[in-house]
Amino acid sequence: MNMTRITLSVVSRLAVAAMLALPGTSGALEPHNVPLYLSTGVSPNMVITLDDSGSMAWAYVPDSISSDSSTRRFKAASYNAQYYNPKTRYLPPLDVNATPLTTSFTAAWRNGFYPGHGSVNLETQYRPYSSFNSTGVGSTSYSQSLANHSPLDVGTSPKPFPTNKSDTQAYYYVFDSSLSGCDGSATDEDCYKLVKVSSTSGPGTQDINGDSVIDAADKDERQNFANWFSFYRTRNLATITAASRAFQDIPEEMRVAWQALNTCTSFGATACKGWDGAGVENRIRRLDAAHKTRLYKWLFKLPASGGTPLRPALQRAGQYYEIKTGTGSPYAFDPQVDDTPAKRYSCRANYSLIMTDGIWNGSGASGTLASDGASRTLPKVYAESCPAATPDCLENFDPNTYVPISPFKDSNSGSLADIAFHYWITDLNPDLKNDVPRFPRSLDNVSADILKANFWDPRNDPAKWQHMVTYTVGLGLTRVLGTTVPPLLWDGDTYSENATTSSYPGLKSGGPWPAAGTDLPGNVADLWHAAINSRGKFFSADDPETLNASLSSIVNDIAGRVSSAASIAANSKRLEASTHIYLASFDSNDWSGDLQALPLDPVTGLVGSSVWSANAVLPAHGSRSIWTSDAANVGVPFTGGFGGTLTADVVNYVRGDQSLEEKYFDPVTNPAAAFRNRSKILGDIVNSDPLFVAKDNFNLSAIPAYADSYTEFVKNKSTNGVIYVGANDGMLHAFDAKTGVEKFAFVPRAIHDSLAELTSTSYNANHKYFVDGAPGFGDAYWGASWHTVLVGTLGAGGKSVFALDITDPDSPMDAGKVLWEFDGGAHASKMGYVFGPAGVARFHDGNFYAVFANGYGSADKQAGLFLVRVDNPTDYIYIDTKYGSAAAENGLSTVKLVDLNNDRIVDAIYAGDLQGNLWKFDVSDTVAANWKTSLGSVASPKPLFVAKDAGGKRQPIQGQVSVSLPPPGVSGNAMVFFGTGRYFVKGDSTNLDIQSFYGVLDRDGEDTLGRGDLWTQSVVFEGAMGSQEVRVTSGNPPDWSAKRGWVMDLLPPDKAAHGERVIAPPLLRYGRVIFNTILPSADDPCHQGSGWLMELDAATGANLSYAALDINGDGEFTTDDAVAYTDALGNSVSSPAAGVKSGSMSLNQPTVVTAGNKEYKFTSNVDGGIGSVTEKTSSTMGRTSWRQLQ
Repeated sequence: MNMTRITLSVVSRLAVAAMLALPGTSGALEPHNVPLYLSTGVSPNMVITLDDSGSMAWAYVPDSISSDSSTRRFKAASYNAQYYNPKTRYLPPLDVNATPLTTSFTAAWRNGFYPGHGSVNLETQYRPYSSFNSTGVGSTSYSQSLANHSPLDVGTSPKPFPTNKSDTQAYYYVFDSSLSGCDGSATDEDCYKLVKVSSTSGPGTQDINGDSVIDAADKDERQNFANWFSFYRTRNLATITAASRAFQDIPEEMRVAWQALNTCTSFGATACKGWDGAGVENRIRRLDAAHKTRLYKWLFKLPASGGTPLRPALQRAGQYYEIKTGTGSPYAFDPQVDDTPAKRYSCRANYSLIMTDGIWNGSGASGTLASDGASRTLPKVYAESCPAATPDCLENFDPNTYVPISPFKDSNSGSLADIAFHYWITDLNPDLKNDVPRFPRSLDNVSADILKANFWDPRNDPAKWQHMVTYTVGLGLTRVLGTTVPPLLWDGDTYSENATTSSYPGLKSGGPWPAAGTDLPGNVADLWHAAINSRGKFFSADDPETLNASLSSIVNDIAGRVSSAASIAANSKRLEASTHIYLASFDSNDWSGDLQALPLDPVTGLVGSSVWSANAVLPAHGSRSIWTSDAANVGVPFTGGFGGTLTADVVNYVRGDQSLEEKYFDPVTNPAAAFRNRSKILGDIVNSDPLFVAKDNFNLSAIPAYADSYTEFVKNKSTNGVIYVGANDGMLHAFDAKTGVEKFAFVPRAIHDSLAELTSTSYNANHKYFVDGAPGFGDAYWGASWHTVLVGTLGAGGKSVFALDITDPDSPMDAGKVLWEFDGGAHASKMGYVFGPAGVARFHDGNFYAVFANGYGSADKQAGLFLVRVDNPTDYIYIDTKYGSAAAENGLSTVKLVDLNNDRIVDAIYAGDLQGNLWKFDVSDTVAANWKTSLGSVASPKPLFVAKDAGGKRQPIQGQVSVSLPPPGVSGNAMVFFGTGRYFVKGDSTNLDIQSFYGVLDRDGEDTLGRGDLWTQSVVFEGAMGSQEVRVTSGNPPDWSAKRGWVMDLLPPDKAAHGERVIAPPLLRYGRVIFNTILPSADDPCHQGSGWLMELDAATGANLSYAALDINGDGEFTTDDAVAYTDALGNSVSSPAAGVKSGSMSLNQPTVVTAGNKEYKFTSNVDGGIGSVTEKTSSTMGRTSWRQLQ
């Protein structure tokens, strides 16, 4: 059992550190919707540029088919992608309040955004359009004369077709190679079959009426055709519609400006005018209701006249980002209102979005700009003394120089790509610190070659200076890419690695870009190139549906492009040639994740490059072993549909099938492809720490009844290690520790109803947690045999816990290995979101239980403890603390199981809660019904200790406690160590309440303890020592006769509250207590925060009398590591360091690997890096006889 074993191979990071918002939760404990350490509090800027050129009035794409307007094929979507497609559902545009605009088949608006242009009855008055220029329409009297190309006779007469200039019933053509006379070519008119739009004319294969059912009603395509006619039939109308829908996804906090190519070419109070001549303000502002109203007023009057001067438009966007100060600056705290210098946040990102249907022409950019074909010095972003092996260091090469390389370089001059490159490579605001968040951070942070490759990989954006990232959308231009010199292949993905469908691999390898210049076909490739040069993305939309998806994808991409982070585990507690760190990570751009194995150098302890990536070796979706449970708690394969929103298509998507992702949409061969695109199949791994399991021995043979059977069980355990980790793709994954190949995965039933959200194209900006809790495990005996049981928690993903039998990792997963899911049973109102790992252990009633806290967010808002029999989940115990209310919401934090007499049977359970109570649950009775809190009664439970600051304010205990025997010579049951603080609710980052670290003695016969029962320690020095920031703490002597432990407030020497706190469990080693503190950045949202690794004498809380930290980095622990400082009395003092500062926060307990007389303590930092501190293993001053109870 896992209560007396120091498990160094498992990182026990509490999982609530970065919870996301949960639908339906409310109150003070509602988790924030993004990890608090991501810089999402600083919303990005975005300049939107829409094409208002004359060609936007055209009703066809591409441009090359303009002479075909009098042909049948011109009215077929397979040839003219702008024309009505019966396999597409044409969603109506949305107004500023997200209300759908309406039209009808018998009264279809000519211009759906301006009813003043009149309507037509599509049953009798239809004529197809070649162009429609809303600017020139004055009234309804123009009627069908606006259809400036006569329609074909809609009969089936042979060629040549006569024309008929009279009105007719709405119609379209479909390509049908089986028709008589058809030679199979797209230009053969005999291949097109006429369809007159009616209540039964549709194919009936798509849900075009939006009722979520495909049936006979979907053959009625009249409304769908009307939507197309009024809102999509021209490029201009389709763009307005797509933008109206996509812009609804822009968060209100995002700051937006907009412009056009010809009629809105400056940023001002009334500078931007639509075709009606009315001006609106288009300057950067938060997209609040007023600014959004301005945007939509202009959008609905977007004109279509003039050329396509894209290059000066892109330069205008870049120049806007060069405005450094003033309320008109995009860096102002509240543009046009407040430019407080201290609030010009340096991490604010800048984006440009360009949508165009044309090949650029007209004037170029003004001034001298950088070129992707010339060397360039980059802004300096790295400190002179940048420490090694962190994501901010690129060792052994110069990151400050660009030497032309592919796919950036070309031989063009003054191109759109050059302009985009200039505004990426240039520091647009040198007055600000260069700390724009990178996207994404590299996790392989040691190898210089890998770092250099990642820096110049255009899929990454490593620029920390203020710069502009450009997204480009080309409407109806894909076919043009095939006519460039050289011709380019495009498969829908900017950075596709498929050389048979995309030219990107060749361009990346040095292939030439086509020539770009006024009206050249290569200008379409220049759109693609501009996105690559600025680390953005290019979209080529050949039809209205793809345009909708492209604009929505960009908005969601920008909203979701935040950062990445990581968590770690190790496969050994000793540094050997086979020792590996397992690094779990996530990328918040698309909420993908990965697990990598990183070797440790057996001599230096340095982290090496990844030897495998779980994503890279993930089995094909059809061959994966994925299981779930049904309503009867029976394991079943996760295949087919499960009812409700969990359809077979959704199940296949969750399994990894990408065929229905929108990037694979094809109106003919794959019209149903509408799911969210994924760069990787594995979902984000945020709070679920990797759990390494391999031939673990819990020493249960010490229990006489199991002496022989358990010894034999351990002997026969597999030596093949497995990594278990939860991910927010809806699964707990089991990976082979040697190869990274997934062995199986489990989808908890509790999240079935939410899984469809993963398929939403807006998910990247609306992330949800699924299986985000930390797994735990242990051995248990039932049914005359031993088993190894994994207990999984969902974190913020749901109020449920599940158990799997992982006894034999070498045999395939099957239904019998799915033990149960538990949602609280008759105590469901007590069940909250459980974040930390559960314990599995033997109790005095003879049974083995899975033990876990009730978590946070329960319906009754109180704290309590669940004990569930591993062999029978209906047999469970709930111990209620009865503490918590609507006014003081509460929940129990991760539990610690303790064997006080070393008989391998649990005697007590310790845990804190969010109201500052430290609870001890007495489970030493052989009758389970008698288990309760150690103090008070069942009716009136009392805590062991209440944590309050000096002013009497309660201090939340979010982290798991650690427990040891009392110091030698001190009577009592145990010493309990814990820190206080909370870090998961919005606003926690700016909370400056004073938090503390405690060492509390549990002694029988005493009442609830408080701060007055402890002696105090404090931080007496904080300052620099070489390149490190260090701390020294006080050495006040203990007073066990009058006190019951010690407390140290987490305050600097000047006692100024700064929000420092502890949320991870402490580590007990050689008589020392080691803990990480975190210091969220309260006044600057650009910085994720920092923290301290503290190491104190566990018995007294005092500063150690010997060097335990290698401060000077020489690999030795001597007086050279001592800190020289002046104390409060002015005396010169030298003392060992008690703490070392980290430039990033670590939310987890360190992972320890021992090498001789040294220990390497590895931490995963919220910036995605791995921290490492070298420490001494023991000392004659250390009390190594202590036994940690765990």
